[in-house]
Amino acid sequence: MTNHFAELAPEYSQVRLTDSDPVLSVREFLKKGPLKGIDIGCGDGRYTRLLSKFMGPSVKLIAADTSLEMLGILANNSPGCELLCAGAEAMPLNSGEYDFITTFNAVHHFNIPRFFEEVFRLLKPQGLLFIYTRTPAQNAQTIWGKCFPLFKQAETRLCKIGDFLNMAMDSKFKVEDIEIFRYGRVASLQELVRRARSFHYSTFRLIPEDKFEDCVDAFERIVKEVHGDPDQVKWIDSNVLLVFRKPK
Repeated sequence: MTNHFAELAPEYSQVRLTDSDPVLSVREFLKKGPLKGIDIGCGDGRYTRLLSKFMGPSVKLIAADTSLEMLGILANNSPGCELLCAGAEAMPLNSGEYDFITTFNAVHHFNIPRFFEEVFRLLKPQGLLFIYTRTPAQNAQTIWGKCFPLFKQAETRLCKIGDFLNMAMDSKFKVEDIEIFRYGRVASLQELVRRARSFHYSTFRLIPEDKFEDCVDAFERIVKEVHGDPDQVKWIDSNVLLVFRKPK
């Protein structure tokens, strides 16, 4: 996946959707500043920038990712942001100093039990962890899960909500909230094919290379049969925001 994100970095923001609703929910949970937070697995910083915008100048954010290329894009777009090249499971930061930690659509790239342990170390007592992600069932209901052959079979890294709850409680977190988001999407078939060939989801990298173009061809046929108008393909995406609190 290191090469995947290095290659995709220059156009990542053009092929991925950024949802503001979970960031607004994060803001509702946090008291007014000053606060210190970390956005882990930040990529090119599309959610980091939203956090900074909605939370205001009283919040000091560290944007952390393992991809130097992605962090370089963030540095060019947000030169005042503090950047950290580090893995989610071992961050060179002091313990117990952070009020909140977020991760948006990235947790499936982590060793999740070790991530929980590291976040628990970093957070202050009563600190909050926000995980925005998609479950296997939600993934299966996307346009890709329904219409792109091998997509849902290839994506084995996603966790069920219950799995997250068990791992969080094993790390001594308390469950604070679970919120489901649903989004009505629309795009042309041509645009969807462009996104797939741009590997806008890392899942596409998990499909055997010698079968990928056959899957694209099949996807085009299926979408035309199921959705009709290739200029107005409509579907529903669903995601979950999990909120955990470190006890006193």
